[in-house]
Amino acid sequence: MKRHIILLAVYLGFASVSSACSVPVWRTDPPGIPPTTYQMWTFDDDDNPALPEVVANSYGTPLATLSGVPSSSLDWKWDYKGHYGVWYAKTLNIALEIPNREVLEGYKEIWVEVIFRGCLDKAGISTDPQSTAVIPLGQKITDMENRWKKLNIGWCVEPNPYSETVSMCFTGSGGYVDSVLVETNCIPEPATVFLLGVGSLVLLRKRIS
Repeated sequence: MKRHIILLAVYLGFASVSSACSVPVWRTDPPGIPPTTYQMWTFDDDDNPALPEVVANSYGTPLATLSGVPSSSLDWKWDYKGHYGVWYAKTLNIALEIPNREVLEGYKEIWVEVIFRGCLDKAGISTDPQSTAVIPLGQKITDMENRWKKLNIGWCVEPNPYSETVSMCFTGSGGYVDSVLVETNCIPEPATVFLLGVGSLVLLRKRIS
């Protein structure tokens, strides 16, 4: 009986909300086990649009598109201030296209971590199809060495969309981006989660009996 209760708790706990500006509590081992996704860009070359160097996304191919204002200022640097593979522009814009599970139910959490220099001018999200609600989950900027910074930012969107685009703009004395990590989790409706848990209990009981 105790094993049944523990298994149900795992299913219900998987849908718990992450604390603001932290590693998602639902990160799997290894990362990216469905219905979660994991994609990281380290910009090892000057490809633009850029595929992630590390990716675990069962629903499609993530893509990062970079642009600069003025466009002539957009530049990729192999080595800058102790970081390798860095994009620069006087005003640097990044659009991250993240595909996910094509089921319009429940909600979705999106967490982004960016290593950058300059100033975060704006960050936002758009979804396809358009979600009813986009709720910020928190934002934190941590100072690093040589004026580098780490941005952690998250959103909750409802219902879960087929895909989303995360957009960010960096300005100041010029925007530099070294790496971007995006993690997502498609979380079913509570009733669906409950049915998943009950179904697993039934299967487990059959195995035990």
